[in-house]
Amino acid sequence: MRDHLSPLTSLRFLAALAIVFHHLAGVLWLAPGALAPYSLGAAVSFFFVLSGFIMHHSYAQRLSVGGGRAFLLQRFLRIWPAHIAVIVLCALWISIPDILWQTEHQSISEILQILFLFQAWNTTPVVFWGLNGPSWSLSVELFFYGSFPFLLVAMRYLGQARFLLGAAVFTIAWLTFATLVLFDPDAELNALALGYISPAARLGEFALGMAVGALFVAQRSTWQAWSRA
Repeated sequence: MRDHLSPLTSLRFLAALAIVFHHLAGVLWLAPGALAPYSLGAAVSFFFVLSGFIMHHSYAQRLSVGGGRAFLLQRFLRIWPAHIAVIVLCALWISIPDILWQTEHQSISEILQILFLFQAWNTTPVVFWGLNGPSWSLSVELFFYGSFPFLLVAMRYLGQARFLLGAAVFTIAWLTFATLVLFDPDAELNALALGYISPAARLGEFALGMAVGALFVAQRSTWQAWSRA
């Protein structure tokens, strides 16, 4: 079954390249704002959708009832060592003064949130972008991993169409609630944290990937008859 996913490798490469250039704006030869007309940051959404697709394709049939705890532990151990290794590299090689400044402005609790990938739930930039800024996306992924067994049950019970509708309604409801109730420009809460970083704001993307993954599995026999192009 994995052979059918090989075309995704090239798409993943292009999306990763887009994110790299997105973060290079203002660095090296790229002037600040040079890439502003291009929505390179949208590649993050692509990866969250892809994550839902891969999770469903790889684990929907193998995830046994009650096996969610072992699944979550396996997924955590898959990403956490790399997360810690990058933080160490940042501290030893990239920017020691910056790391020291951040730790001076963070509590022990906030540092632990970053180390154990819960920073995406925090609304303070020095936390959700702390130590290794891009790792906020790993924090979102960890939430997806923990939610996946429950989302899988929901999709099987509701069906793909109602599951997607429910995910869309949830995402819109969260963004509306965050905008009208939680957002306070004079406090630490901000639109970036609630509408971009927050796992709740991204859940619809992961759910979309799951639904597409389910459709792919259901229609695989039909699609195999199409030309490879």
